[in-house]
Amino acid sequence: GCNVQDMCRDFARDNHEYGLWGGESEDERHEAGFRLIAPIGIRANAS
Repeated sequence: GCNVQDMCRDFARDNHEYGLWGGESEDERHEAGFRLIAPIGIRANAS
């Protein structure tokens, strides 16, 4: 496994990053109680 996985996941959660970070998908972060600011599907359709 990756020795910085937890730090990577926490950074993504704290900075509202998109995609897979720390082995956790956007949906998994949302299910863990972290609000998605603008999910990729919404951002893609907005342009």
